[in-house]
Amino acid sequence: MRVADFLEHSCIFFFVLSLLSGGILINEVAGQDDDKRVSQLIEALSADVTSAASALREMGPAAALAVPRLIEMLKNRVGYVRSNAANALVGIGPAAAPAVPRLIEMLLSDSSWDVRRAAANALSEMGPAAAASGVSQLMVALEDPSENVRQGAAYALGNIGPAAAPAIPQLIAALKDPSENVREGAADALGDIGPAAIPQLITALRDPLEDVRNGAEAALGAIGSAAVPQLITAL
Repeated sequence: MRVADFLEHSCIFFFVLSLLSGGILINEVAGQDDDKRVSQLIEALSADVTSAASALREMGPAAALAVPRLIEMLKNRVGYVRSNAANALVGIGPAAAPAVPRLIEMLLSDSSWDVRRAAANALSEMGPAAAASGVSQLMVALEDPSENVRQGAAYALGNIGPAAAPAIPQLIAALKDPSENVREGAADALGDIGPAAIPQLITALRDPLEDVRNGAEAALGAIGSAAVPQLITAL
């Protein structure tokens, strides 16, 4: 066999071998149980926080084992580490409820708007019971200087649902926000809160600002037939 032929066959052999071994490794990782995968991702957070946090988020509630480590990371000095940790908690959801006190603190006082927004998003996924403890802080966040944080706060209040009823006046006010995204988020939230918002939404239908009237109409439309009796009375 010529040297060139040998080298060509060798290259093909090693290429095929690498494909086979790669497939075996991939299957091995995919076949690991969740706790083992989470443990490996917890270790990987120190080396590549963005990728590891994203993988934990995609695992959802199965990544609950990582919650204590992610809570520690919420206190990290580096902003993108804090925001990545909060983003991972979004996917884990109510199983990450122990993080709520720290998320509330971040929402109110973190120096980075990106971290404040991530905290609002994470709070919105903690489940109504846990997140309801943060309603008053989310009301404050509706006046945050950052449009993204205000939008995140409105979204979070909508996810909390009826338990966010104390925020109805602030959400009505948010229908006047200069940002269209925030106005839409506030209208969606009012619709998600439901019948408790109907009286103030009916009042908002007479607001001189078109954006407020449009938002009120959208929210009442989302509430649906439950709003009809009070609308008839208001005619």
